[in-house]
Amino acid sequence: SYVPDDGLETDLETYLRGQAGMLADASRFDRRHLVFHVLAAGWMAAAQGRDDLAHAALDAVDSYPELTGFPANADMARVLRAELALQAGEADKAVDILASRNAVGEELYLAHVVRMRALEAAGDPAGALAQAEWLRSHRGLAYVEFNSLNILQPVNVIESNLALGSAARLAAQLGRPELAATRQAEFESAWPGQKNMDVVARRFGAD
Repeated sequence: SYVPDDGLETDLETYLRGQAGMLADASRFDRRHLVFHVLAAGWMAAAQGRDDLAHAALDAVDSYPELTGFPANADMARVLRAELALQAGEADKAVDILASRNAVGEELYLAHVVRMRALEAAGDPAGALAQAEWLRSHRGLAYVEFNSLNILQPVNVIESNLALGSAARLAAQLGRPELAATRQAEFESAWPGQKNMDVVARRFGAD
């Protein structure tokens, strides 16, 4: 969650274990989506510091062919592993996990989000800006990407907005004030009142 409440961790664990519990008896069609949903819940858990749940998600799907047989599922597993590395302070490892797939151009929108954050954490603002610009130029994908029954659409749309704020900050850091001003204006247009949003403060801190 981008603005978590007190019940988030309990809800996440209930959802993740519930989805994982249906894997064994599911049809292959349903299992394709269940695998993705377990991994997506694992990513959310990792982002909230619940490494135990994140690893439980990876363990739950590891034996199923749908993990690697569907590109979106394989991508979601990479995103989860990269998030775990990023949360552990291993930004370079997170970048490496996503690097080869990010070169293909068919990866999940979320993979670029996590790689942008990892590159910034690894001390590569130029690389992070390139990812932010990719997210901006593929903003429509945030809305239409199927991933798995469009389950990531809310995440993608939020991140497409946050990417504009990231681009503004990274451009300023790189001494590109005109680009920074342009992206900041786009950010404020995309999210009027964003200065008062908790989700913005959680990502960028209080300005």
